[in-house]
Amino acid sequence: MYVASQGGRPISVEEIKGIKNRFRIKEKVRLKEHMGRNKDRYIRGTVIHRTNYFITVLVRKNGVERYSESFKYVDFVLGDIEKVI
Repeated sequence: MYVASQGGRPISVEEIKGIKNRFRIKEKVRLKEHMGRNKDRYIRGTVIHRTNYFITVLVRKNGVERYSESFKYVDFVLGDIEKVI
């Protein structure tokens, strides 16, 4: 079963599940979001929720937890968002 396409190539459900299994609840993560031409946004936080379609991260700024933000697994497969080690 396929859920979307990437430049003409369909994305399988197995790829989505592979991305999902990379995240654990209460794991501290750092993400890099591509915003457009030569613009990247770095996000630090803790994974607080994980579903079949997206993860929710509680974002920290200056060591203080500020707000929650959700990211779709498809965006990780397409390369719009990366997990930074």
